[in-house]
Amino acid sequence: MRTLSGSGPAFDFVEHGSMGDFHRLLLIGPLALNRKSLPLLARWKEFAILGFLGIFSFSTLTYLGLRSVSASHAGMISAGIPIAILMFTPLVLREKIKLKSWLGAIVSIAGVIVLFQGKPAESSHGSILGDIEIILSCFAWGLYTVLGKRFGKEMDPLTMTAGAAFYGTLFSALSCIGTVSPGKIHMTGIAWLCVIYVSTFASVGAYLAWNAGVRVVGAGRAAPYINLLPVWTVVFGVLFAA
Repeated sequence: MRTLSGSGPAFDFVEHGSMGDFHRLLLIGPLALNRKSLPLLARWKEFAILGFLGIFSFSTLTYLGLRSVSASHAGMISAGIPIAILMFTPLVLREKIKLKSWLGAIVSIAGVIVLFQGKPAESSHGSILGDIEIILSCFAWGLYTVLGKRFGKEMDPLTMTAGAAFYGTLFSALSCIGTVSPGKIHMTGIAWLCVIYVSTFASVGAYLAWNAGVRVVGAGRAAPYINLLPVWTVVFGVLFAA
């Protein structure tokens, strides 16, 4: 996403990001094969809320934030996602958070900070606005996770992810109206590869796996695992840089 942030206005990337939403709609195929219906109207409130928070808001705020802060800086802020999840869990799910969950979240955050401390500093401008956007994206993902656990009691992960993708696509499409200028989009070959990757593996696979995992282990226990993202970011960064 950091690579894409240099290709044009942030909302241009939301448009490209909506390609990921359309790829997520491929989940409708497996639903048909398994003879499962997609209750877009019967469950429209749940799908719309999840689509707005996890598909649209999280991605949009992240793209916007990465235009004014470095990837390392954004990574350290995003390490707060587990805290957001743990904060929303008792409010939404009425579940008590165990001490080991808080400790796990704190340890994961400390690990992310140590991880990025060893990286060379990256230039950043307009960081205050960027910080706010990344922080808001953390809250969006935290609430998406907790509500996904709540709504997942009445539907399976595949149905929930496909429904959220449908409404998330609508929000992304609406946000592009009057905001995207094709002439300002400068896509290189590498940028297109990034778009294809983000719109398939990082969208369809990641969202489905996350929702399935949260349903099984719960939001609180799943929270610290989100901080494996910056670990893999550094690993792939080193591999691709090499």
